[in-house]
Amino acid sequence: MARKDHTQGEKDIKGKGKAKGEAEDDDELGDGRVLLSRVLVTGALRNIVEPGCKQDEAVGITQLTNDVILPLVNSLLDVNLGNVVNRVTQLVSEIPNDTVPVTGKNLQTDHLSPAERKLERVERMLTTVVVALEILTGICAGLEDVEESMDEDQGGGEL
Repeated sequence: MARKDHTQGEKDIKGKGKAKGEAEDDDELGDGRVLLSRVLVTGALRNIVEPGCKQDEAVGITQLTNDVILPLVNSLLDVNLGNVVNRVTQLVSEIPNDTVPVTGKNLQTDHLSPAERKLERVERMLTTVVVALEILTGICAGLEDVEESMDEDQGGGEL
């Protein structure tokens, strides 16, 4: 799942759950669930598999980090927060104020307005960015640990 491209999965679920005839006019954001899942899987792999351990023989965490995780994380960091704030402000103003309480047989249907569904996608996208930043932080912290241990090894023999 970490190596598989998430864009096909996003396309596969794109039409699911929509009412008949409902046009999606906001293609600027995909659903984001498959991408978030992929980022979470790569982060879990980075946390579970230590370089050089027995599990690393099957996973190849260093190569996975260089070939998959870093390009994936780097592609998520290009977020213009000003645009996101403007989009969220616009979507919040589009949310209808006259919400009717849900009762009876309609409890299982989605009663979110299109603006609320778009806000959920924005939130999911920002959550994905946060997870990507956490993964990048872990990678950088690991690099610092390696540098410190190399410095100790080199400096320990000299007096």
